[in-house]
Amino acid sequence: MALTARANDPGKIPRWYWPIALGAVIAVALLYWSALQCLGPWATLGEKSLGSIIGLKLDIYQQGDSDIPEDMQFMMFEAREAGFRRGLKYT
Repeated sequence: MALTARANDPGKIPRWYWPIALGAVIAVALLYWSALQCLGPWATLGEKSLGSIIGLKLDIYQQGDSDIPEDMQFMMFEAREAGFRRGLKYT
């Protein structure tokens, strides 16, 4: 963004540039966030989640869960060591 803000005349950046640039960054961030929200296990179409329809399975495990699979035990240990309470597994 800093390179695109360079003006032909030094010190003469158009006053409309920064509001449009900031609006574009916010719009792209919202699109990215909404795409990630659509892939979560809570976004469902009937019985299936949107992520499972396109072939992505997302499992979120909390620290005290009793149904954590064996292959996630070490990852959850590492997450606790790093100060996190959740672990994420996607396939």
